[in-house]
Amino acid sequence: MKIEDYDWRMHGVTTITKDLPAEGPGTFFHPAGTPVWPGIAVEWDSQRLVFGRPSALKVAYDIALTASIESIDAMDQIQLMPHGNGVMVQTKCFSNLYNYFEKYMITIVFSLLTLEILCNFTIGKKLPSNTILLNLEKKPRHYTAEELQKANVSLLKKMTIVLPTILKIPSIEESNPQLWKKVKNLIIMRNKITHMTPFDVFPDISPDKTFLDKESVFAEIINSNPSDAPRYILEVIDYHKKDVLSEKWVEQMREQYLTRYSHLLEIHDKKNETDRSPRN
Repeated sequence: MKIEDYDWRMHGVTTITKDLPAEGPGTFFHPAGTPVWPGIAVEWDSQRLVFGRPSALKVAYDIALTASIESIDAMDQIQLMPHGNGVMVQTKCFSNLYNYFEKYMITIVFSLLTLEILCNFTIGKKLPSNTILLNLEKKPRHYTAEELQKANVSLLKKMTIVLPTILKIPSIEESNPQLWKKVKNLIIMRNKITHMTPFDVFPDISPDKTFLDKESVFAEIINSNPSDAPRYILEVIDYHKKDVLSEKWVEQMREQYLTRYSHLLEIHDKKNETDRSPRN
């Protein structure tokens, strides 16, 4: 196999620079140029199973990206009918609508998980055995990498205080406030989804029949664009990749986003052409 033939979610693939002789009976000779990758061995079905180590970052992003595509596809299958002074989702399409909600939730959760992984892996790489002085609470103190990687340090603090300090770059909040506002909104949505309360599902409804639900998590989701989250996350990753991720990694993720959405748009264009064609 060539390097480009390996799954993009692998942690990394490179090639050996010189011939590698067989180490003993039952092993193989590897000529220069042979692809090599970091492996992991686990116990499976009472035997030793070896496979290429996946990138947790890429796997999380792939889940988010796949779910975003599936949510758009589910929404595209919803049919509407007139209802009062508006429209109503046809009953037979409720399953498509619920699929949209489910896939959108997955998109948000795993988009933010991608950022959590980015932060924690950056901390682990840049602070393997040192401590760093940070003001995360009431007063500054020295933190270890393990302390900073824990869940009690919020993603907001990791992105606005920890990463800028470790990477010695301005925070994304300072350098790109528009993108940061979008990311904060994603975090708020993630928190609503993962810590859902009755109010998030059943907001206070006025007896006025003209009331429109604008506060429930479903009302917010229905007015959101599923393609936004993976795109924003990709921009954030691109900003923080300094000395952490190779350009090749980021380029692979960017290529996945562009390729899949390009393919989806082609499908939608063909569907629209079919819908517009004359029917006998």
